[in-house]
Amino acid sequence: MMEQVKDGPGLAHEVVYGKDGQKLVGSFSKVGEELALTMHALRTGKGALHELVYGEDGAKVTKNLEQITGDLAIIVTNMKAGKGTLGALLVDPSLYEDAKSILGNVERNAVLRAIVRYTIKQDEQKGGMATQPPAVPTPSASSPK
Repeated sequence: MMEQVKDGPGLAHEVVYGKDGQKLVGSFSKVGEELALTMHALRTGKGALHELVYGEDGAKVTKNLEQITGDLAIIVTNMKAGKGTLGALLVDPSLYEDAKSILGNVERNAVLRAIVRYTIKQDEQKGGMATQPPAVPTPSASSPK
C-alpha cells in the first residue's frame, strides 16, 4: 500500500507527490472550515435552520412533514391497489375506456350537450333562481348519431 502511495497511481499518491496535491489539500481544508462554520452557525445562530433543528416550532414542522409523507404513502398505496375513485380510474382499464368513450362522443351526444349547456347557464346565474333543465333534443333522421 505504501508503495502505491509512493509510486502511484491514485489519489493518495497525487495528494502527497503530485503538483496539484497542495491545491487538493487546500480545497479539502477550505471545505472543512466552511462546514465547521456552518455547523457552528446552526448550533448558535438565530436563523430558520437553527429553529428547525433545535426549536419547538421545528419539532412541529418535522412532525407535520412526517405525517404528510406518511399520508401520501398511504394514498399512493391505495391508488395503486385500485381503491377509491382515482385508484379505480388508474387500475381498471374498462373505466378508462368507458370515460374515453363518453368524453369522445360528447360532440355527437345531444343529451350531454344539453347537460353542459344547462350547467353553464347555472354557473352564469351565480346563485340566482335555477332555470328549468333544457329539453333534450330528440335525434332526427338528418342528425348524425
